[in-house]
Amino acid sequence: MRQVHGGTALYAVVIAVWAASVMVWILPGYVRPDGAGYAAYLPSAWFDHDLLLFDEWSRFGLIRGDAIAFTNVTPNGHLSDHWTVGPAVVWFPSFAAAAVAHDALPMLRGFPRDGVSLPYAIAVAVTSAMAGLATLLIGTSIATASFGAFDAGLAALAVWFGSPLLWYATRHASMAHAVSAAACAVVVAVALSLRRRMSWSRVFAAGLACGIAFMVRPQNLTFVLVPPIVAGFLPLLRRSWIAAIGFAIGTLPELVVSQVIYGSPIAFASSGGANDWHSFERIRLWLPLGSWYHGMFPWTPLLAAALAGLVLLWWDDRRLATAGLVTFVLQWLIIAAYDRSFWGMLAFGQRRFDQCSIFFLVGLATLFTRLPRMVAIVIAAIGAGWTMLLFLAAPHLNLNAYIPPRTLWRAAMLTLQRDRIFVVLQSVAPPERTAALVVMLLVIATVSILTALAVWTDAPVVVAVYLVGISAFLAWCGSHDGERSLAYRSLLEANRRGSARDGHALDYLGLLRRERDYFRAVGNTEEAASSQREAEAFARAHGFAQ
Repeated sequence: MRQVHGGTALYAVVIAVWAASVMVWILPGYVRPDGAGYAAYLPSAWFDHDLLLFDEWSRFGLIRGDAIAFTNVTPNGHLSDHWTVGPAVVWFPSFAAAAVAHDALPMLRGFPRDGVSLPYAIAVAVTSAMAGLATLLIGTSIATASFGAFDAGLAALAVWFGSPLLWYATRHASMAHAVSAAACAVVVAVALSLRRRMSWSRVFAAGLACGIAFMVRPQNLTFVLVPPIVAGFLPLLRRSWIAAIGFAIGTLPELVVSQVIYGSPIAFASSGGANDWHSFERIRLWLPLGSWYHGMFPWTPLLAAALAGLVLLWWDDRRLATAGLVTFVLQWLIIAAYDRSFWGMLAFGQRRFDQCSIFFLVGLATLFTRLPRMVAIVIAAIGAGWTMLLFLAAPHLNLNAYIPPRTLWRAAMLTLQRDRIFVVLQSVAPPERTAALVVMLLVIATVSILTALAVWTDAPVVVAVYLVGISAFLAWCGSHDGERSLAYRSLLEANRRGSARDGHALDYLGLLRRERDYFRAVGNTEEAASSQREAEAFARAHGFAQ
């Protein structure tokens, strides 16, 4: 009985800390370009019933004249939105609830009915925040089963405050990372359930969860290895076809959108199709982890302890430890070699390890259970404290640029001295806070009811029906695009003639210049000169000013 009460109290503490964090630091807005790319599908589908996205990109200030920032036009006349539809699929029920509330409640009608203003932005942000909470609760449940409530709870709070999760669940919530972390946490939870019973329903759920994770971020494809590693290859092999069906349904919305926008259902995950990662141009294994340019260890040192904990987990749960270490190493190699931007572009810390959040939590719990309780608390406090200093200072910094350690420290100290950092809804204008709170409560209720419905019935079936339904809706929206693209004829022709600036090219040129500036700042003149030569050659080839 004490264990039950302890568990209940633990979850209550985690939820209370989460709620307080969200109430203080939630930022209803859209990161450009990533957040705009993920969110653009929502107003386009809900209001316009199409997937052209030009109006939305313009509304975010990313089309000026004939120049399209960060992207370009596809061969079949669509905006090349290489940010996946997966997060929008997760946000869609909350967005729809906010849209209905906007039209029904007088207090919300003063905001533009454009799918971007405060009510809609709050819907997106709070849903991402709840995805962050789901990651914590799933991780806490897994860790409690092996290490007890105290170590699991301490690990959950450490990951919340000592990793990029808090930032992407509250400050940059329009990006995919909180949703990605939750999707991958579900994969791990389902994989562990397969150990207890290898049923057809659970195998289908495993495939479905892996498909959703892939739909949210293609890099999450590595998590298809988690169920067979955790539950065993041979037991799953006989039922692999049902997992494949689940995976196909899980990724179906993105397959539909990719077909509409690019003319190929898998273009979203292929270099040279939706994406141009400039793979294997530079391979830098150490920099994503150890560099001060958003490196994991300098920005989030607790995650180094979490990796040590995953190694120690080998003695408690060899299969789970293997799954955590394999997915981490694969993501590390993707960052180091497959995408030239080792620093993750606009980023708080090494954001691209978001899918490993669940394993970081379990790893920390593993470490904490082997340490004296006070030592574990001190490690958690110091690691989370440093990351929170950066969290508080980051709004005053250019997160695209390399920021030397001394500048980071100075910005953190100035923030503590000057900013009011614990004001409720501090990022919302005071006259709008009541409206924001109403929408927040509406979204929390909507997500909670839908989650309860899924859990109390047959969750895999409910989720699969939703995904098939929204895929059909997106396909119907895309069926309108041909005739409506005529309204954008001049923009399309300018981009096809090459008279307009290529957004992908400008983006890559900026990447080369930031890379050059970093190497200059750290005194690596050889690498800086190499990046400069590439930038100059690229600028000449594309007619850009040097």
